[in-house]
Amino acid sequence: MKTIPLSYRSKILSLPGVEQISAAVWFGGVYKEPENFFSRIAVEVEPFLEMYPEYRLTPKEKSDFLREKGSCIVGEGTAKAYGMALGQTVQLRGDIFPGAWDFTIRGIYTTDQEGVDNTQMFFHWSALNERIKAQIAEMTDFVGWYWVKIADPGKAAEISRQIDDNFENSSAQTRTETEEAFLLGFISMMGNIQFLLTVIGIAVFAAMTMVAMNTMMMSARERTNEIGVLKSIGFTGTSITGLILAEALWISGMGYVLGTVGSLGLESALRPLLSAVAPTFYIPFRARALGFGIALLIGLASGLLPAIRASRLKPVDALRTVQ
Repeated sequence: MKTIPLSYRSKILSLPGVEQISAAVWFGGVYKEPENFFSRIAVEVEPFLEMYPEYRLTPKEKSDFLREKGSCIVGEGTAKAYGMALGQTVQLRGDIFPGAWDFTIRGIYTTDQEGVDNTQMFFHWSALNERIKAQIAEMTDFVGWYWVKIADPGKAAEISRQIDDNFENSSAQTRTETEEAFLLGFISMMGNIQFLLTVIGIAVFAAMTMVAMNTMMMSARERTNEIGVLKSIGFTGTSITGLILAEALWISGMGYVLGTVGSLGLESALRPLLSAVAPTFYIPFRARALGFGIALLIGLASGLLPAIRASRLKPVDALRTVQ
């Protein structure tokens, strides 16, 4: 297990732009059965709770957790899944850190923000550090990673470089990245998921565009006589183009609405299946906004050629066409 010296804490905290820092250690362990997986992490509880207000506890739960070193907090998702309750003792069988470890649940955190993991368990890093002094002396006063809170998120890359530069020539070099980048890196261990989804997305986009274009071509051809009538009573080519494009956009827009409604159910179905590798899985608003833009693009692409052909059609030719 790679570790970082505790002495790095004060050095990182002294850097310009760094507001707070919390040490953390991945504990691992087994709860009852090996398949019962949820994150179990030792943290510096005071700075951790300050940095993550989205993990909501009642005032009593927070004070009890801060006061009692042998305590822990768990997310409401894990509490519901395993029937956990306040005051209950959770025993973990250590793997990285040998032995039986007992923790009393003093808080069940909730959250109302999308993308916040409600399946984790947190306990006191200080309690872990004290116990391993007698078991694994060389790991005393070491941590697995640091969570760092900065004043300006726009300077994340700059501050990350400063942190890594400070320890570039040390025996324990660091690699600093944003939480989003860390999570994407974790998921990438399953394979190049991003490339796979990109290829699938391009294929789906191309197929949908072809289907929509074929639909609009057939629709425009079936209404050739109607187009001729409209032109004969004064509709210009621009007006005809606008009508056909409006129809194409309407069809693609309805497809977007149906797809969005369907994605809500799919999101709920996939979340428990992906809980082990992506417990914060959800479809963000920017993805839905991107989908809306793609729907408009498909509508324009599928309706443009039929619209141009219809706008150039002469009324006489259109009226004498037999369908």
